[in-house]
Amino acid sequence: MKKENIIINIINCYKAMSYFNPNLNRWICLQTFILILSRSTVAFFSLALSYFINKKTSITLLETFTISVISFYIFNRMMEWFISAIHRRLHTQFILPSAFKFVDEIIFMMLRNHSILKIDKNPVELSTLLNKKNEARGFLGFIFHHISTPIFELIICAIMLSQIGFGWMGLFLIPVSLFYLVLTMTLIPKIKNKLMEVLKISARSSSVFSSTLEKSSLAASFGTTESLVDHLKEVTQKETLEFKRSALLSDSMETLLNLPLALFACLFFYFGAIKVEAGLTTYGSFAVLITVIMNSFVQLKNLAFAFEGLSSSLTAIELHMEIFNKCKNIKLENKEKLTIETFKYLKLNNLRVFYDEKLLFDLTLSISKGEKVFVVGSSGAGKTSLVKALIGYKSYSGYITINDAPIDLMTYPFAWMPQEYQAIGGTVRFNLSLGNSSATDEQMLTALEKVNLAKKVANMGGLEASLDYQGNNLSGGENQRLSLARCMLSDNPIMLLDEPSSALDMNLEKEIFNYLVNMDKSALIIVHRLNAIPAKSKVLFMKNNQEYKVDSLENLISNDDDFKSLYFAHDDV
Repeated sequence: MKKENIIINIINCYKAMSYFNPNLNRWICLQTFILILSRSTVAFFSLALSYFINKKTSITLLETFTISVISFYIFNRMMEWFISAIHRRLHTQFILPSAFKFVDEIIFMMLRNHSILKIDKNPVELSTLLNKKNEARGFLGFIFHHISTPIFELIICAIMLSQIGFGWMGLFLIPVSLFYLVLTMTLIPKIKNKLMEVLKISARSSSVFSSTLEKSSLAASFGTTESLVDHLKEVTQKETLEFKRSALLSDSMETLLNLPLALFACLFFYFGAIKVEAGLTTYGSFAVLITVIMNSFVQLKNLAFAFEGLSSSLTAIELHMEIFNKCKNIKLENKEKLTIETFKYLKLNNLRVFYDEKLLFDLTLSISKGEKVFVVGSSGAGKTSLVKALIGYKSYSGYITINDAPIDLMTYPFAWMPQEYQAIGGTVRFNLSLGNSSATDEQMLTALEKVNLAKKVANMGGLEASLDYQGNNLSGGENQRLSLARCMLSDNPIMLLDEPSSALDMNLEKEIFNYLVNMDKSALIIVHRLNAIPAKSKVLFMKNNQEYKVDSLENLISNDDDFKSLYFAHDDV
């Protein structure tokens, strides 16, 4: 990630946060005022300290150093307890919640515009976005706290130096700061990597110990526990050497990181002492110089670490900003409402889908109102890719039309059941309502009855029974049936079912398929077992060589040897 992109991202993020929270400017101004007040108070104290020391003409250099450092430290701690505490509370109560809202609202915007956006619709991309959520929040926290505080500190330090006769040092502080920032941002990633190596070595050693000790009874049963001890000694010695090497490198780089601070501090002290000896400044001003320089370098180090953390989060925030910009510019169009009654037919004309530049199929197919098409074929033929192309998860070329109009002009027409069936955390009612938010209790219970799940739900407590977020309340087959019931409840006219009965027994599978065939909805159903397909059904048979056939079940058995062999072999397809 280029460092020059940081400022641009900060500005863009601030604008985006203001979009969701119009009062953000007020809180930022108040936070800035409190920050300036707290730092200026410390600066005023340092100047007052200078005035006090100047009045004490008999004070020695050692006494000057001791008084200035101790007094500055104590007063600075007091400021942290009082004024800075207010600053931090304002940050956590108002600024950070705005950052949280910013990240959450972007995800909400994306979900609301899910059927319009042509990016970030892949489940893997959605998962990545959610995993980056905390990183994006951290980015915004760095902007308004970890970066703003050191920058204000350095500005005030430069102003104070000019007030006590060391203005040239204030100017010199700028190139020193830039040099140290570059050096720190170069070394910090290496230090972090070495620390991670140390942690991994420690974790690996613990894992070896625990796994070996768990199996110690095996060695005892052979009377070879001494060999086990020797093995553990060998492993731990090797791990200890690696640990020492990595820890030494990490400590060395951290020492190298602090070395410029010590050199610059000595340089400033040297020139300050020369001015004192020459009578060009006072002990009091020199005391302020000491405290200011010490504080400046602490803030430089904080700023460098903050920028390093900022850089590592830029990828996360850029992903959110991309979605924000796309969603903000979306203009909702009036689309034709598609219902079971208004739907007439779905047509695929030369629909071409690729996988790693390899053409999977070039398909032309028509599905009429109420028609069910069972999709079969060997692994890799493109069955799931066909479904994902229809719902927009996979790019394609060709044409998809509904009632002779492009699919983009219609409201979302599908009820999709993926292979990765699983309940969503919440109640049974909530899970079913995702298919149809206006469904009545009677309709929900009927759908559960059709998939042979009503008794199970009743035993769990009815429609208000809670399901955990991993779907552990239900078995694999029960999760699958709940997902199927949700599709049956949907008002959308076309069901896309990807192996909806793979976890069911043969009898229940045939029973459910017979019910689906008699529904008013159209359906494209990828089947797991061919002999569960109802008689006289329309079948799309996809082959690995891009060939396909569309015919009735009986005709394919009679006229296609490949299909016939698959059908009578009773193999899973």
